[in-house]
Amino acid sequence: MAVAARWQVKRYELTLDGEELPPSLRAAADQMMETMVAPFEPDGPEGAFSVLHSGEDAVWLNVYMWCQEAIVRCVMASAPQDDPESFEPLKEPLIGCVWELPILEFERSSWVRNMLLIEPSLGAYLRDRRPAGLVGGP
Repeated sequence: MAVAARWQVKRYELTLDGEELPPSLRAAADQMMETMVAPFEPDGPEGAFSVLHSGEDAVWLNVYMWCQEAIVRCVMASAPQDDPESFEPLKEPLIGCVWELPILEFERSSWVRNMLLIEPSLGAYLRDRRPAGLVGGP
């Protein structure tokens, strides 16, 4: 978990080969995440989640923030594979690639389970994590 601006962020990481990302890339992503979410003031629980994805063509950082009780806002940045710590914000209105969407699906269900169907508990939401392992199966 991380804290960025006023947001409590569950972090996920994806790689092509299942290897861990280098600490320097994580640090660059954390710094960029702080910049990306700073303009957004929480209007309810400060829940958010991020996906740091080292893909074939780039390194992607997607940050999803819950707002208006049941809406998710997305901001994204990317960096080229030959300079993976040089994140730049994306201007295109993307939400993620096919390999990242299982995390989005899990997080949507987690938000409903922990924040909408019962007495809301941000702590329970933040502890409810998608199991580690491969993503993208049918």
